[in-house]
Amino acid sequence: MVRLPGFQRKKPKTGRFLPKEKSGGKEYYVVTESDFYTNDIISMPVKITGVVTGKPKVITRLPHPVIGSGSHDHYTIFYLEGGIMVGYPGIAMIKDGETVTVYGVVREKKQIIADKIVGEDRVYELQY
Repeated sequence: MVRLPGFQRKKPKTGRFLPKEKSGGKEYYVVTESDFYTNDIISMPVKITGVVTGKPKVITRLPHPVIGSGSHDHYTIFYLEGGIMVGYPGIAMIKDGETVTVYGVVREKKQIIADKIVGEDRVYELQY
């Protein structure tokens, strides 16, 4: 069969074989570390469980003085084992070696922007 130039077959959807789970009214794909690196899951909502490695870093972002109203934002960055970077737009008190479950969206460079973090004794969740 001859293919015409410029026409390509549709790529199969990556996430259709991954299990799904509902949390807080949203549907998340349950992935493991190997699924995270082998599949093309950019901009997909995922749920991943792992152990925190290293100290989490809390960044305080100050607003532009002309635009801002004088308030500031906090952003927490930490890594799961395997080098998966997780960013959370808020303060999350997570310790090194804690097992956490992260619900969020995968961005470029294999980063997760978390909507919800469930730790051993705390739950952090964004309220929209």
